[in-house]
Amino acid sequence: MKYEKVAIVNNYKKTEEFYELSFKWEEEVKPGQFFMISKVNFGELMLKRPISVYNYKDGIVKMLYRVVGKGTKLFSCLKKDDEICVLGALGNGFNTDYKGKNIAIVCGGIGIAPMVYLSQKLCENNLHIYVGYKDEVFIPECFKDNIHIATESGKEGHKGFVTDILDVKKYDVVYTCGPEIMMQKVVKMCNENKVKSYASLEKYMACGMGACLTCVCDTKHGKKRVCLDGPVFEGDTLWI
Repeated sequence: MKYEKVAIVNNYKKTEEFYELSFKWEEEVKPGQFFMISKVNFGELMLKRPISVYNYKDGIVKMLYRVVGKGTKLFSCLKKDDEICVLGALGNGFNTDYKGKNIAIVCGGIGIAPMVYLSQKLCENNLHIYVGYKDEVFIPECFKDNIHIATESGKEGHKGFVTDILDVKKYDVVYTCGPEIMMQKVVKMCNENKVKSYASLEKYMACGMGACLTCVCDTKHGKKRVCLDGPVFEGDTLWI
């Protein structure tokens, strides 16, 4: 983990909702990890924002983010060669020590971001991707096979929730990231059927290193810090 200034390689609008930002990074990055990011001399924007790793290849970190507030709005205005301050890579990431298994990745909304890099690491498995959106659907280019889509509006795929079309009994391991209510249901289904699961949590955080205690969550092992002990947790330790 290190903190430094880096130059943006690219920052562009992928869809009406999503932007992709990339920068060079030589150290190892694991699926599920994240960076704390801020713009140099933003002035009014003092705190760093946590953004998960969307992909990492050939020394380039890619991040997918949605413009939802003042901070991400400022990020969307950044250009190639602008400098940002980054701290990372942070968090414990996903356990990918599985080969030849039936695996499901279940994501909703911006929760799709860390699952792209994860899917690359799980390519030796029988992998199925489940994605859920309210209306507009974004499917990364690398998600070509075994895709299951649900939209609340019915615009594409199953009309309803992504958990409606998920049968966890078909899988050895399930990974999930997205709205907490969705992850709770996925984890509950897995626990009831004795299926191993991992959930990547999203919390507000100020430091990313476990000092500020703004991202504490409850687990069966007591209170844990999402930034340091997570963001990925074993499903059977959460919401019990």
